[in-house]
Amino acid sequence: MDAGRKPGVDLGDDMNHLNIVAALEVSGDGTKVAREDLFGATYRQNNTVSILPTDPRCEEEFQFDAQGNVIPLTDDGRETIEQLNLNHGTLIGWRMQAISTFVEIIQSRADAQNVIDRTSNPTNGILPEYAFAIRSVAQSMLEISEA
Repeated sequence: MDAGRKPGVDLGDDMNHLNIVAALEVSGDGTKVAREDLFGATYRQNNTVSILPTDPRCEEEFQFDAQGNVIPLTDDGRETIEQLNLNHGTLIGWRMQAISTFVEIIQSRADAQNVIDRTSNPTNGILPEYAFAIRSVAQSMLEISEA
């Protein structure tokens, strides 16, 4: 699939959302990127991460807003956001785009529940990109409508 490409360098299957822990280290032309422009595993380098994306507690550690920001709910969540630079502008933009696609269809509690269900239950074994972030925002909208 990615023959001749270097994982973490060239855009390819390493950026497939089925592999949510990958991140690019360099720009598309092979130029080294400044540390502040990195996020994910390349930003973290060899430092330990408090909460891995595969950790079952992950959804209890973070919340997302409709603008694509990740908000810590615990100290481990805050540390992980910092360790992986999860509020990097690029990531915020990607999340906001995915979130807005789903959130704009929410007109009722039933719509919010439908989005939550769709981002919780894989279709043909696949969840939508940024399902966790979309679900977080839909759940917040549902909670607000219940208040």
